[in-house]
Amino acid sequence: NKILIVNCAGNLTKTINLDLKDAQDMAIFNENLYISNTNNRSLTRYNFLSKFTNEIKLTKFTKNNLLLSKSVCSDNLGNIYISDFKKCIVLKFDQNLKILEKIYFNEKQFKVIRGLYIYQNYLFILNRGINPLIIYDLKKKKIKREFSNKELYFPLNPSSVIYFSNKIYIVDKENDRFLKIKYSLKNKNT
Repeated sequence: NKILIVNCAGNLTKTINLDLKDAQDMAIFNENLYISNTNNRSLTRYNFLSKFTNEIKLTKFTKNNLLLSKSVCSDNLGNIYISDFKKCIVLKFDQNLKILEKIYFNEKQFKVIRGLYIYQNYLFILNRGINPLIIYDLKKKKIKREFSNKELYFPLNPSSVIYFSNKIYIVDKENDRFLKIKYSLKNKNT
């Protein structure tokens, strides 16, 4: 229930006490902290300036009373993306937690959505199953690329991903692995 803010020198600068139930992930945009409040089946927003906290129940958007949200991220406009782990639905909210969009994925293609990451107009989705990494084009509303376990040379249970300098970095915390993939979002055939 505590969020500790530590500076780069390793000194504790602030402690935030919130009533969270198994927080799994968080994203920061401007003065807001967004938290995937998993066992409360909600998205929590904390404003650093006003210390105001509000929360939105995610189950009303997915109709899944057993919803688990493992990941949250924001785009460069401050829109927040969070997923229903099992139903494979990504919800998009504005900075004030107003629903903007629901993105449905074929549950046969996805086992579960474990993680999300946005780079420009691309949503990187971490999945458990045959295709552990899927890149979704938010503008074209279609899957740009799927990475299979077979082409990655081993089964992967990814938990975190980032894209930087034409490389995808994936953390597989369950198997104590780190993977780097050369990949350009500009080229169709890479």
